[in-house]
Amino acid sequence: MTRLPAAALHAAVRAAPGRSCGRLFGVLVLLGALAGAAPTNAPFPGPAGPGAAPTNVLSPGPAGPAVPAGRAGARLAQRLYRQGRYTDAAEAYLAAAREATPAARRDFRFNAAAAWFRAGRYPEAADVLRELRHVYDDNRPVTAAGLGSALYEAAAQAATTNAAAWNRKAGLMREAGEAFKEAARLDPANPVYRGNLAVIRRELAGLEEEARIRTLLDRYAQASLFDVADAMLRDQRDITAHAPSAFTNALPQRIEALERLARKQSDTADLLIPLKAKLAGAASAHNGGAAALEPQIETVRDHMDRAAAQLRDLEPAGAEQAGLAEQVGYTVWKALAPYRALLLEDMQRQTNAIRAATQLPEAPAWPLARREQADAAALTGLFTQRFSAAVPETGAVSPALTNAPPGSEQGISAEDRARILALAATAAARQNAAREHLDAEAAEAALTEQRAAYAALKKILELLPRQPQNQQQQQEQEQKQQDPRDADRQPSQEDRRDEQDAQDRQPPQPEPQQQEQEPEPQEPAADRETEAQPPENEAEALKLMEKALQREQEYREEKRRRERRIPLPPGERDW
Repeated sequence: MTRLPAAALHAAVRAAPGRSCGRLFGVLVLLGALAGAAPTNAPFPGPAGPGAAPTNVLSPGPAGPAVPAGRAGARLAQRLYRQGRYTDAAEAYLAAAREATPAARRDFRFNAAAAWFRAGRYPEAADVLRELRHVYDDNRPVTAAGLGSALYEAAAQAATTNAAAWNRKAGLMREAGEAFKEAARLDPANPVYRGNLAVIRRELAGLEEEARIRTLLDRYAQASLFDVADAMLRDQRDITAHAPSAFTNALPQRIEALERLARKQSDTADLLIPLKAKLAGAASAHNGGAAALEPQIETVRDHMDRAAAQLRDLEPAGAEQAGLAEQVGYTVWKALAPYRALLLEDMQRQTNAIRAATQLPEAPAWPLARREQADAAALTGLFTQRFSAAVPETGAVSPALTNAPPGSEQGISAEDRARILALAATAAARQNAAREHLDAEAAEAALTEQRAAYAALKKILELLPRQPQNQQQQQEQEQKQQDPRDADRQPSQEDRRDEQDAQDRQPPQPEPQQQEQEPEPQEPAADRETEAQPPENEAEALKLMEKALQREQEYREEKRRRERRIPLPPGERDW
């Protein structure tokens, strides 16, 4: 089978407008595979015999010439290609292929792909080459390389209007890499294929990262700054609650549980992308000073990245890093939370403090009771500040200041405002008194003050306007199912053990609570991993051992890579 010239292909690419020099080098290398496979200008051989002569005439369309079937049609396509009528040439080759022998059909379709490529219609070229490989079993390396070139150019032309477009663009580039990988496998001695694969891999990394960022930004486009921070904290608390117990499983289940937690930790770290974008786009935050949170967000990201890597490497230190990420993330959450969210968190912490106090005077419960009570007192102070700023003395309320959607607040009267602030002051006084009693190890006196503080917080919640039913139900469901708020929020292992000792006992409930308004005391989410079952046979045991050895090898390589890496300063990092 003879082929048409392809020298003009490179000349056209060199003259193509709008390509940068850096991009041009990669394109020239990538096009080499398809250009080399393009038809040459030697004459076609004659028909194999009288029976091979064309017997009918096909037409590719009203704008193109009539195309004979078989080799006669291929000669016409060859002339059209030389005349620069590449679209007509491609259609003629495809028409000629319909009545050709199997071997000739494959070459005609390949030439059609080369013509589509020369016409700049890369998706059509890729479709033909893809069909050659998967339908006609064309396993030539030049066909795989041509498919890679066409897909590479199709990716370069793809639009980037939204997240879906970015993912399609990355998908085309990924498929191009797979095609060049196959070409290098079929022809290992050809350095061009390996060079093209290296170019694609470099560009693919940036495309996949951009697609991931755009997908996250689109997913949280309608969410508020606090909504993203709240989702991040819920997920991080879930990881922190499950990580310690995951290390207690037997080896097979431990690997699966920790890999699952590592993936979730990486996904939670991704939430910092829309969080930072919304933080940068906010002219001024409702609670002031939101721009000052960027260093803390970077600290959260560092802890999350370390936790993900260590959990994946089965390192127990990953649980501690997850706890540190939760601790700093909780600081960010408090800086962004509206007053209603602060009140609900305050009530939950006060509930935790009451539960811990019921375990006194046993020693393990003292640290937990003191920490929870101190945090509850701090939240009451934050609530007072946010509420005073959001609701003026006249009683009018601004939904924007409360981070609530329009229509969710019905307004707070001046009288209710004064009562709420008075109750907040009472709750704060009771909480501070409880702290003093706890420091003095006066358990009964502390418990009395704690319950009085909780009652004041409960009355505040009753005075606040009700949220819409669907929003309220969603919030309650998230509190019950996703937010293990009974857990201590400090990361030290000693504190975690103290908390577990206090929570293992069955505590009495605090004062009766209204289901629709108040957070119920939550037990820490127990790890649901079952005890490991012994391998059923020797093959399964060997498979588990190989997986453990592979994970150890990956850990060592990653550790060496991290030791060689010099991290960027926090001020130079950007999503």
